[in-house]
Amino acid sequence: MRKIDLGQTINVLANVGVIAGIVFLGVELSQNNDLLAAQARYDLIVRRADINDTFNESRILEILYKYGSAKELTPIERSAIFNVTAKLVEMWEWQYHEYTAGMLELEQLPIANWRRQYHGEDITPNPLREYWGFLSDVASPDFVEFMRENVTN
Repeated sequence: MRKIDLGQTINVLANVGVIAGIVFLGVELSQNNDLLAAQARYDLIVRRADINDTFNESRILEILYKYGSAKELTPIERSAIFNVTAKLVEMWEWQYHEYTAGMLELEQLPIANWRRQYHGEDITPNPLREYWGFLSDVASPDFVEFMRENVTN
């Protein structure tokens, strides 16, 4: 009959425990990555809904209608339109940076919709082209280049 070496048995069990811990850590990291991706998708939906709500405020709709009718805007109306447009571009830039960080896939960026809005093919008049020159000066250079390649040209 063979004698069991207690020290060797403890060493083997400790190694098995380490391996089990590493496997458990891998499972936890995978679940965490899935949770982060879900959070990024949720944030995307919330931000898109927020910008839609902003453009559907009655005051903004009235200003957009006035803008689309080529009527003269007051300085306050012009400022309101600029701020809403800046909010839109900031949301686009956030989405772009989430994409470059690997949190979103390219297919999740609504580039065709951005193109429609920029070129004025949307139902609601959008002063985006008028303000893009100002806004592109404050946006990150990689985002501006992405917009040139995919949206504005």
